This record gives sequence, structure tokens and C-alpha cells, in this order.
Amino acid sequence: MNKIVKLALILFLVSAIVAGVLGVTNEITKEPIAQYKLQKTAEAYAAALPEGVSADATKTADIGETVDVNGNAVTLKCVTPTSDDSMYVVEASAVGSQGIITMAIGVNKADAVCTGISIISSSETSGLGAEASKPYFKDQFAGKTSDAVHIEKQGGEIVAITGATITSKAVTNSAAAAIDYVANMG
Repeated sequence: MNKIVKLALILFLVSAIVAGVLGVTNEITKEPIAQYKLQKTAEAYAAALPEGVSADATKTADIGETVDVNGNAVTLKCVTPTSDDSMYVVEASAVGSQGIITMAIGVNKADAVCTGISIISSSETSGLGAEASKPYFKDQFAGKTSDAVHIEKQGGEIVAITGATITSKAVTNSAAAAIDYVANMG
């Protein structure tokens, strides 16, 4: 019995030390991780707009709305205008084949067309769904209306990623929802 108590006490001490080290590590890395996420989001916003145009982060407005696009849920998180309010970046997310895909979609309000897209975060499979962040896929969106940003099988003009139709639909549905949102803003 005494041996069991001794082993339990040792196990408890080791666990407490490890938990303490993990807690300290979390506190040390929390701020750099938050800064990295902000930087990555800012870069995605810049990539979704034409070169030389930037979003005005001081005017960001929360949307917090989930819409249905072709039977799939798209969450519109926030919208950020450019300084002259002619273009907007909408941050949206949808479920891909391996998890949530969060992206920035640039929209020209006057024409209701996409200016570009950029993936902020994704857990899609390398070589398949992760291809959504590659130029050959994302460059197809610029200049397209909400009707045109669907994959070809859905009547749109976007060529889906081979072997990653679910990811392609998640990205195109998010882009369509963003364009429609900006087009219908007051």
C-alpha cells in the first residue's frame, strides 16, 4: 500500500511540473501567435484587393451572419471597406472536406465583382484541397460576378480543383456569398 501511495505522489508531482511548464509556454507564446494571425489576415486582405489598394481596418464591421449557398452554409464574419468605400473585403468561412476554410474575398461594390480571394486558414489535405491557395485556382475569381464564381458543374466559370470538389465548392460558395452581401449593402 505504501508503495502505491509513493508512486501516485511521484506521478502527481511529474504531472504538476509538466502542467506548469505547459502553462508558462502558453503564456510566452500567446502574444506572438496572436500577432502572427493578425499579420496573416492583413496579408490575405491585401491579396484580395487590387495592387495598391488597401482595406481600412478602422472601419471593420462585424457581420456574424450564416447564409445558405447551394445547400451549404457560409458564415460571413466581417466586412472591411477601402478608404473610399469603393471596394470591400469580406471575411467568410465554410466547411471544406477536412475542416473550416476561412478566406478573404475582395469585392468591387460598383460592379459587384470579385477583385480576388485569399485563404486565411485551412486544414485541407496537402496536394488536394490545399491547392485552393495556389494562383492557378484563386486567380480565376478576379472580375467574376456571384453567378460566375461557382464551379462549372454548378453553372459557373470556375474550374474545380481535381480531387477536391468539396473544397472548391466551399471556396466558390464563400465568394458568391461575399459578392452578394456587398452588392446588397445599403
